[in-house]
Amino acid sequence: MKVIPRFFQRQRKPFPLSMGFVLVVTVAFGSVGHATFFSKKDRGHHGPTVLQTGVGVRAAGFAESYVAVADDASALYWNPAGLDRVSTQEVLFMQGESFGGKTQDFLGYLLPFWARGERRTLGVGYSRLSVDSFDLMEEGQTVGRAEPSESTLGFSYAQVVGAVSAGATVKAVEQKLDDETAHTWAADMGVQGRSINERWAWGASALNMGPALPVDDTHVPLPLTLRLGAAYRFGDAGTKAPAGGVLLTGQIDLPDDDLAVGRVGVEYAKSFLSAWRVAVRSGWASRGVGTDSGQWSLGGGVDAGRFRINFAQVLKGPLGNETRADVAMGFGREPVAQIQRRQRLERGQNALSQGNLLEAQAEVDQILATSPRHRPALNLTRDIRAAYSDSIDPPTLFAQGRAAFDKGNDDGAVAFFRKLVVVSPQYPEGKMWLDKAEKRADQKKIAQVEMSVKKAREKELAKLVNTAKEAQHRKEWATALARWRKVLILDGSRTDAKAGVAACRDSLYQQGEELQKKGDGEGALAIFRSLTVDDPGDKRVARRVADLQQDLARSRAAEGKKKYDEGVDAYTAGDFKRAQILFRQALELQPQDTAVRQALERTESELKRNGKP
Repeated sequence: MKVIPRFFQRQRKPFPLSMGFVLVVTVAFGSVGHATFFSKKDRGHHGPTVLQTGVGVRAAGFAESYVAVADDASALYWNPAGLDRVSTQEVLFMQGESFGGKTQDFLGYLLPFWARGERRTLGVGYSRLSVDSFDLMEEGQTVGRAEPSESTLGFSYAQVVGAVSAGATVKAVEQKLDDETAHTWAADMGVQGRSINERWAWGASALNMGPALPVDDTHVPLPLTLRLGAAYRFGDAGTKAPAGGVLLTGQIDLPDDDLAVGRVGVEYAKSFLSAWRVAVRSGWASRGVGTDSGQWSLGGGVDAGRFRINFAQVLKGPLGNETRADVAMGFGREPVAQIQRRQRLERGQNALSQGNLLEAQAEVDQILATSPRHRPALNLTRDIRAAYSDSIDPPTLFAQGRAAFDKGNDDGAVAFFRKLVVVSPQYPEGKMWLDKAEKRADQKKIAQVEMSVKKAREKELAKLVNTAKEAQHRKEWATALARWRKVLILDGSRTDAKAGVAACRDSLYQQGEELQKKGDGEGALAIFRSLTVDDPGDKRVARRVADLQQDLARSRAAEGKKKYDEGVDAYTAGDFKRAQILFRQALELQPQDTAVRQALERTESELKRNGKP
């Protein structure tokens, strides 16, 4: 029988959950019973363990509440988006040990580089979890020796995307148990964002997305985990070292095979001698790995320029207290473009503080020309604009008005020149440039209105053309003809509309002829009359209308004569009621016939005399 170390067996019992919403909604922890997020019947059975064991000792000091502030090589594990915050190449080595011979090792390397006006970062990380070797026993006899271990090798990439940093990792996963080895792969994704003043930070990561690990005849699902966190710094702005002050972090972990975990951490840091920084940390998690009770951690660290050392003590772990330490070192130079961008930003900030707004704007413009999404430069631009709005120096107002005019910002130019004319009415060329800016601004507005009208006309044209074609396809010739006519009103040069009008008129003409042949003169006349209204100059249609009107007049006269004669016969026979009906029908067919009208009047008189109106 094979004996497997306990830390590879992820079995746990249900527990009442304490959960925190820190810095997001409220700072509170409490018992939350057995509420779960992704919980399943196989609680805690997803593996391997190396994917659930955090790296980086600074993170351990925060009780692993680190997804929002990960800013070193350990971000390879916590949130790959954090790699974007490392300025130079960096190497991080970590080792941790606990009771029972459990050992964790991690080695990470980061390489920042510059491409297409933005800083990007590549990273590679190797993590290994192992225990001391032990004898394999079978029926009381030693049958071999085992050295179980789990490891991952990952490759990461991060860059700025809009106002946030985004990153991704792809990693190979290996598990060794005795003489059996299993492999799979997984992917991580993450984002980080910061407020304009860099006091607030937030982060989110989704870890261990990939196929299950094949072990013997079974497949062990990977421990998919979603982490959401936020942080706030009191004191020096910025959540990244070597900023001083107090940094407060909060995080919620949502594993797919277990209950949610709330975490909170705090760090107090003090900077001195420009490049030195000392920090102490503490954190608490609502539960730890392999235990249902809360877990405390304590730690600290020293930064000396590019060299960092951190240590942490994790209390009440599943195998007792754990001690962790890591060493990190940055080396190499920053990308030249990044150095130049930082120097321009510093010069712009200095110029703004001295009131030299034009120089500050010039530095910012150079940054934005290559890095249009660089947030510090955009923030500085906002500050410069605010300073301009408060300035009443005539040369500055004139220069800014000219700059806005040259960039095509006519509304901005008008605002500056108007302010200049109010502040200094006699300023040379002030009124002239104001008139010029207002004229061009008005011209642009007129052009915008014309463009808007043009787009509306084009949209209406497209709609009319589509409905005309649809009606034509359904053989609704009158509707299609009306649509094509509207198209020609909006654009008389469209050949498709002219062809559509001709086709619809021909089809209607044929339809009228068919109705005429079938004896429906009224229907045929209605169609030909509609064609006359559409095009009064069509002589062929005019002749058809005239002929049909004459035919209908003769037909109506004959029918009226017939009704009149039948009415006379009914009157003579004394059937005055029937005579009244027939005379009325005859009068409808021949409204101008006085004989029919007189006959109807006599008939109605007889009906009144007989008491039958």
